[in-house]
Amino acid sequence: MKISIIKRMQLMFLVVVAIVISGCATLDQGQCVTANWYDMGYQDGSSGKPKNGIADYANDCAEYGVKVDATAYRDGWSKGIPQYCTANNGYRVGSYGNYYENSCMGSLKDAFYSAYLLGSAVFDAQSRVNRLQEEIDELGDKAAKNDISDERRTQLRRDRKKRKEDLQDARFDLLAASLRANENGF
Repeated sequence: MKISIIKRMQLMFLVVVAIVISGCATLDQGQCVTANWYDMGYQDGSSGKPKNGIADYANDCAEYGVKVDATAYRDGWSKGIPQYCTANNGYRVGSYGNYYENSCMGSLKDAFYSAYLLGSAVFDAQSRVNRLQEEIDELGDKAAKNDISDERRTQLRRDRKKRKEDLQDARFDLLAASLRANENGF
């Protein structure tokens, strides 16, 4: 069964929303009591979560009368964030179409964000190529059906021809984005 690019994008959106929501999941009492706040900070930093994530943990654990060790968390986060905020990772995050939470600070931000933009440009261009190719295929399938009028078939063929022209432009944009990324070492 062939899934359209639009349906795939809708599914991807739902998955991202689910991940974001699960990322906001609360800590239970046991997790609050046994948490290694330095390790949690390191893990959050190395996965690109913003430093203010400690506030969510503090709210969760306050319900159980447990105080978080904000200093240990921030120390861990400060050690972990440089693992995330590299140019190579910025390109990877962007080229996968992942969301950047603006967590890189100071000197780490420039290289990461520049590479992220390069990766995002490649992702966006590739997504456009994929979407147009799928539209071309769908229009061709519709035009090939026997149960449509000649007028409708002619319109579908015109639409398909226009999408093919758009596809040539999109492929050029993809090539240009890929070359820019390549020129920058990606």
